[in-house]
Amino acid sequence: MLNTLRYKNELISAKGLEVPSGGVKATGVSPREIEMAEKLVEEMTERWKPERYHDTYHDDLMKLIDKRIKAGKTEVITEPLTEIDEPKPARGEVINLMALLKRSVQAKGRAPSRSSRASNKQAYPRRKSA
Repeated sequence: MLNTLRYKNELISAKGLEVPSGGVKATGVSPREIEMAEKLVEEMTERWKPERYHDTYHDDLMKLIDKRIKAGKTEVITEPLTEIDEPKPARGEVINLMALLKRSVQAKGRAPSRSSRASNKQAYPRRKSA
C-alpha cells in the first residue's frame, strides 16, 4: 500500500464532510456499480516495486552541485565552534522576588508616618461626588 503523507494544515475534519447517512442504499449506488468499482480497484492493484521509482530531486540537486563546483562558485566552510570555543552568554542580575515581596508585606503592615500620609493626600486629592 502506498500512502501519501500530508501536513496538518492539509487535513480536514471528518465532521466537515457531507456524507449521506443511511449507508450505500441511501446514496443511490446500485450493487452493480459497487461491484464494478471493486473490480476496477482490484485490476489497478499490484505489488509494490520500489525499483520502479526514482528520486529525481536528489539527482537534480547533485547535478546542480557539480555544476557549481566546476564553475568555481563554491565557498570554504569553516569548522563549527565547539563548546570550548563558544563564548558563554552574559548573566543578568538575579533578583530575589520572594525577599522583595516579604519586605513589601512587612512595610504595608506598619502604620505610615505623618509625612507620608500628608504627601499621599496632596498627591491624590479626593474627587467630589456628583
